[in-house]
Amino acid sequence: MTFVEWLGVPCALLCAVVGTLSASPLAAQDDAIGPPSPFGEQPAPGACLTLPEALALAQQRGPEVSAARANASIAQARLRQERGTAFPQVSAYARAAEGDSGLVDGRTNTQTGLVLSQRLFDFGQSAARRRALGARSQAAMLETREAALDLQGDAGLAFLGILELTELVAAAERREERFRTLAEGLPRRLEAGLITIATASSIRAEIASARADRVEREASLGSARIRFASLVGDMAEPCSGQMAVGVALISPFAAEESVAHAIDTAPGMLAADARIDAARADVDVARRIQRPEISVQAVGAYQYDRLFDRWTTARRVGLDVSMPLFGGGSYGGERDEALARLAGARAEADRERRDLAEQLRASLARADAFAALADAREDEVGALAAEVAAVRRQFDEGLRPYQEYELAEAALAGAEAEAIRAQYRALRERLTIAVLTQAIPLSVSEDTER
Repeated sequence: MTFVEWLGVPCALLCAVVGTLSASPLAAQDDAIGPPSPFGEQPAPGACLTLPEALALAQQRGPEVSAARANASIAQARLRQERGTAFPQVSAYARAAEGDSGLVDGRTNTQTGLVLSQRLFDFGQSAARRRALGARSQAAMLETREAALDLQGDAGLAFLGILELTELVAAAERREERFRTLAEGLPRRLEAGLITIATASSIRAEIASARADRVEREASLGSARIRFASLVGDMAEPCSGQMAVGVALISPFAAEESVAHAIDTAPGMLAADARIDAARADVDVARRIQRPEISVQAVGAYQYDRLFDRWTTARRVGLDVSMPLFGGGSYGGERDEALARLAGARAEADRERRDLAEQLRASLARADAFAALADAREDEVGALAAEVAAVRRQFDEGLRPYQEYELAEAALAGAEAEAIRAQYRALRERLTIAVLTQAIPLSVSEDTER
């Protein structure tokens, strides 16, 4: 009879136990957490990115998602550790001793052997710990999704920022070009006495002002491009087409449906609920901490008998019952702490729900308001453009002073900038709504201009 058979544990059972303990369910973990981040992926040189493509790249490349994924892996590993304690625990040992025998217990004898232990019953303590760790693992995976949505929101804001600043630069270039065209006839007007030197100087000053405005906006555009490239890749450039972006951000939900959908499905809300479940399980653990734990232990040894100068076998099977009785108030303090953590988790979930509903309702209202403002500004731009053209013709004919043209031109430049900003404020609010309701576009819009 082999030593393992002599101990009473069949080889097949021992191999199955060891295989169960040593197996690492990496495939299940990958399915739960998601694929690794392809940080090295880059857009094709010279190709522009649509909004859905930019958001997808930002989610894949972001270190925030990688960090959240690592935290989820840690939570999964802790859950596997706790689950492993429910299986038989097998260990081997060997000891060597020299000296007189009979003076101390048999643990000092020269021996080698196996120890097999199994927890039989603990009044639900281990089950409660597994529930707590499982809920924390679920919360960590939801936080990974939340980090991805936050990154998508940041990339969307950077995308819209580039488009907005591009239009603002174009508006500044148009204003600069109008004044340069006006300045081409300055020598002729001065010779003819149609304008004064002060008027000519004022026109040149407006050209310089328009150029300075353009340069300032180009600098902001450069910073926006750097931010966008850091999120989606060095070769990235957003595709133009504001209307296509707007179509991509249309929410499939009505106003109140958006709020209800966000509260029911937002990763932050689901993670907060999972943390409540974990805190509730911690309370169950704390309430059971003074209950008995029953386990069985079997030891098989091959030891050296100095008296007979030979090796002998020995075995022992025992039942252990342990139960904490008094801890000087530490057990009560642990229960109070668990209850306080549960109350804090519930309060945090309520705060998350309140802030989410408030932010979503505010974005819904602002999106409509900014869209209406953008329409009004567009009408204003059209009227002012007609006024500028009329005043310019009359100024060229000597019927209107330059100051009136300057005022009309300034009003047009301001209205153009405000119209562009209002349009993109509306788009930013719609992006916020899309992120909060998880209605981020997943496909390329056919209307996007490349």
